[in-house]
Amino acid sequence: MKEKIFEDESDEGLVAKDIFMEMLPMAGTLPAAYLVKEMVMNSEYEDDRAAAKALTSVPFHIRKPTKGLVEEWESLLSFEAGHFTQMAAPMSFAHLVRRTCELAAPQPYQKVRSDANKFAQRKTNCLEQLLNPMIEKYFAEFQEVEKTDINQVYKYLSMFANFKWGKVSEVLKPIIFGETEEQYPTEVRANAIFAVYENVIENGEDIEYFLPLVLNTNEDPEVRITAFKYLMKGNPDTATFVQIYTSMLHEPNFEVFNFVYTSFEKMAYSWDIEPCYKIQHKFAKYYLKYWKEYMWVRPKYAFGVSKTYSRTFTQEKYGYSGSVEYSTIGHENSATPHVYEMEARSQQFEGHTMQLFGIKIRMQGVTSKLKKKFQEMYFEDWNVDDLRDILFEQMGVKERSEQEIKVELMITMKNTIIFQRHFGQEAFAEFFEYLISFREYFSFEKQLALTMGTVLYEQPSDIGFPVSFHAAATSTVNVEFDVTNGAAQDEETDLFFRIFNYKLSYNGQTSNSMTVFNQDNTAFSIKQDNVYKHQFGQWIKVAYNKPKMNLKVIFERPDYRKPASFIMHSQTVVTITTNKLGDVPTALVKTCPTCQNVQVLTRGDEHKTARYFLNQNSEEWGARITGKYFDCELPEASSQGEMFKILGEVFVTENKEPTDVFTAITMGFRQMNAYITYFPKVESCGVNFKWSQSKYHPVTHTEISLTGNIQDVQSGRRFSLSGDIDFKGDVERKHHLAIKYEYENTRPDMGMLNDIFNKHSFNVKVGRKAFEVGSTDYPEYAVCLKFDQMFPTDNDKYFALDLNRPQKVTYEGAVSFGFDSSCSNHDQKITIKSKAATMRDSKKYLKSKWYYNTCMAEKKSSKYRSSRSYPLTDACLYTAEDLYTLRKFKTDVTTNNLPRWFVKLFRKFEAVMKSKLWAYWTVDLKKQVSSTDYDNYSPWLRTDLVFDPESGTVDLMWMTNKESSEFKGIKYLDTFRYGKSVEDYLPSSTYSPAMKFFRDQDFVNYCTASNEQVRTYDNVTYGYQMHDCWTLLSADCSENPTFAVFMKKDETNKMSLKIQMGGQFVEIKPSGYSMFELTVDGEEVDLDDQESVLYPSKTRVSRGVTESYKFRIHKWDNTFSVEIPFVIMVNYDGTQIQMTTSPFLKGRQCGMCGDFNRNKRFEMMGPQECLLKDGNEMAAAYAWADGETCPEMPECSGAEYSFPEIVNIH
Repeated sequence: MKEKIFEDESDEGLVAKDIFMEMLPMAGTLPAAYLVKEMVMNSEYEDDRAAAKALTSVPFHIRKPTKGLVEEWESLLSFEAGHFTQMAAPMSFAHLVRRTCELAAPQPYQKVRSDANKFAQRKTNCLEQLLNPMIEKYFAEFQEVEKTDINQVYKYLSMFANFKWGKVSEVLKPIIFGETEEQYPTEVRANAIFAVYENVIENGEDIEYFLPLVLNTNEDPEVRITAFKYLMKGNPDTATFVQIYTSMLHEPNFEVFNFVYTSFEKMAYSWDIEPCYKIQHKFAKYYLKYWKEYMWVRPKYAFGVSKTYSRTFTQEKYGYSGSVEYSTIGHENSATPHVYEMEARSQQFEGHTMQLFGIKIRMQGVTSKLKKKFQEMYFEDWNVDDLRDILFEQMGVKERSEQEIKVELMITMKNTIIFQRHFGQEAFAEFFEYLISFREYFSFEKQLALTMGTVLYEQPSDIGFPVSFHAAATSTVNVEFDVTNGAAQDEETDLFFRIFNYKLSYNGQTSNSMTVFNQDNTAFSIKQDNVYKHQFGQWIKVAYNKPKMNLKVIFERPDYRKPASFIMHSQTVVTITTNKLGDVPTALVKTCPTCQNVQVLTRGDEHKTARYFLNQNSEEWGARITGKYFDCELPEASSQGEMFKILGEVFVTENKEPTDVFTAITMGFRQMNAYITYFPKVESCGVNFKWSQSKYHPVTHTEISLTGNIQDVQSGRRFSLSGDIDFKGDVERKHHLAIKYEYENTRPDMGMLNDIFNKHSFNVKVGRKAFEVGSTDYPEYAVCLKFDQMFPTDNDKYFALDLNRPQKVTYEGAVSFGFDSSCSNHDQKITIKSKAATMRDSKKYLKSKWYYNTCMAEKKSSKYRSSRSYPLTDACLYTAEDLYTLRKFKTDVTTNNLPRWFVKLFRKFEAVMKSKLWAYWTVDLKKQVSSTDYDNYSPWLRTDLVFDPESGTVDLMWMTNKESSEFKGIKYLDTFRYGKSVEDYLPSSTYSPAMKFFRDQDFVNYCTASNEQVRTYDNVTYGYQMHDCWTLLSADCSENPTFAVFMKKDETNKMSLKIQMGGQFVEIKPSGYSMFELTVDGEEVDLDDQESVLYPSKTRVSRGVTESYKFRIHKWDNTFSVEIPFVIMVNYDGTQIQMTTSPFLKGRQCGMCGDFNRNKRFEMMGPQECLLKDGNEMAAAYAWADGETCPEMPECSGAEYSFPEIVNIH
């Protein structure tokens, strides 16, 4: 067959050749496997990737592998081939060895002989005679590999992972436990745990193997997290959960603590759909309630921390579900995670679970790389020598080392590694440049074939006959893709121009079947068969002019005669077959001569539907889109409403976890795909979608041209995007788009400032110019959107608490549309006016809060009494956040001349809302509900929404020009899963949601110091006695430090501030009551209130900073702010110093503010990274002598002294 196909060199022959080579590895026979191996060694595949794909596919599909095939396959390991083939060969070989033993008998893997497994001896023999000798052989080779040759190390680890069974867990145990003479890197040990976990679980050794690693606080956090992850996939008992739970009460490492905590939440909330993890779900759910009861620390789902969670959907009616699990492993010295993992799983038959695919990406050292690039861009001429001398020579601070770049990519299918590659520092640079570069010329034409989701599940039945369930999906894809350079690259204008051409044709088939085997080798089956065909293709032109900020995209619309299409058809058949190919079964003929061996199940032609549910052929838009049922017996196809009902049920939150909108949408599409793939219906049905140009006056292509612009305006900035969207054809249909966002700010525009800008304005206009198609005129038309937001402007201080007046925010918006290019001339309009306010009696409410009472006490204390500002402490910041939360919302909506469909939609929304809030609805039965004349009704609406944090309820008043309703006492304060509540989503009148997001994600944090105590970046507060020397509060202690902040006791018992940055010193010290002396490099600088000075230009500005600067000093009232853009902002008022730092410096900070690494327990680290006893030792250790007499340097100690716990036990 091969020779016949390869002889044909016509276009059809080349297509047949591609299909043959794609399908060959999936044939599952020995001859096919031998032929694949021969073709690889003869270099008959067109490229290295195709050969690697073929080798990887064979073990997945082989049905009866032999020892002879294994021996032949082993010769591939010494074959010199391309990079991808050399990577695939050992993984494929190990996979084939494993499959040979797994398929040695028709039972799942089990080496213990029992009455239920009479074939166990065959598998035991295979393990002893084939698998274990191979493991020993290649482990001996592995031990000869240099530990620095990481790609070779990973090669053997991937082999052991694919061997899976036998002695894998035994030979890798010393590596995992760090018992080798020279310890392997953390990432190698973590991958070794993945390689052994299924073997360990199968042997029943998961607890004794993994639990010691989890509980060992001296072990590397990534090893502990990985061990815990796979321990939970085994068979943990009650004692295991108790040990983990109690150990977390005193866990010193935040990364481990957070991963375990989030794992408990994931298992409790999401693993109810996993048939193999029912025990874990039960125990996690039980212990989680005690965890939340006795721990005040809550898990974080921030970007850079170690965590895990999953998104799931469940279709109980049809017995299937799907999940996507995510996990990250962070590091205390990095703002970005070191490891990202994602795993997609499918659950069927209410008892079978299978990994579809998994991806693991290691991106270690990314933060260091970004920081280095940032410094090269913005601090190229920054003098770091003086600061290096102060920190590392004079003060003896240990330099914080930068992390080495390590990038790893691993892809698995059905828990088997199919791709693994490691990139070091140099290889990563080449890899990254390749990824971000578009080749000028690139062409690809290929026939691809793939089988995914194959499941064979066998079990005995009550009647004694064996029963099997089978599911499979096979796909072929014809891809034609090429990229050409539309014009030469212009280095002066930096013009990018590419033309993309692609055509894609997809054919797929899925099946689900159940078969009962009779004793005479006759099989009775019921099978659902689904077929799919998709076809589309077009050209796209992309051009980008960087200096002009102009992007142009032109794309083709499919021809009317060659539309983009999607076709699906499903039918169910009952069959009788034998166990021999070509045999005709005779069992049925004996009793029913007229019966057929294959019968399609049908309700009859009278129940079949063939109708369009979507049919639009619009000359106005020059497009045609159709959707049609054919041969469809589904009752749901009988009406339009039934179809929309099904779509609505797909995107509900009730069968999703977590129950949020994002999960409802993302997993809704996954649920829709599962429905189309499995199609759990007996009835036949077909669906056909088509999209193309219209038959007459078509739009042949669409041209989009967009231009961006950024302008500095008075006290603010304007961002605009304008462009044309033209539908080209024999009639040109021109459209224009204009988007503008503008903000004004009466406060200093600083990158790390919490406060919201005072005024926001957002405008969108989409318009169509008039055109004529045939004898029909289409007039100009426009849709306009306008939104304005105003915040209070009476606060000109950096931080203030106004406890007597409620804060108000106003919102105004309008949507208009009509046959006029001017928005003001539209007669169809919706206008919205809204006012939001804080609580009027907020002071009374806040008196019940610990943070308010603590803040007031701090303000009255001796150390803050002389300051005009409130203390910048946690208590006062929490008070301000609560005080300025908007909880009252009053909205008026007026409409004019709305279309009938919109009015109906509004009334339906009202009905749905009332049905959902029926239990809280105050009904006036005496008032009649008036009918609606939809043609002459322009509704107006007034709402009053009030949140009461004391009772945890919300009241809603809903008034229209038809009726009035009140909804009282709606509960809202109940905490959502994963620690969120409605309060977390209420807006603020003063504080920026962007900064709140950055804080929640641990991107930024602050440190506050007074002359008595320090609150560190990691939220640990300790007391100390201030001395007369300059003391280091916070500094960038990396290789090229950018700043250092010092404090010193003043003669007036206040604090002086000194900042060293870029070779310059900024010093501020009190000179009287609410008076300060500011000097820069010894030169005195006078600033007026609300004035800034920029360096190095020394430009003075009051508002509207338009030039770039290295650092900036601003004065407001009696507070000074010193800012290095995107690095640090320091606020100082004589009694306290607050610093907000960037994520680039995580784990690289030093000083009394700690190292900003999320680990609270070891916050008192001295300059040489040794533990100190208390705050006084910290102050002494970070004293900068600078010619003065300072406290004696405390001794370093490795002991752990009394320190605030990360948990409270009640």
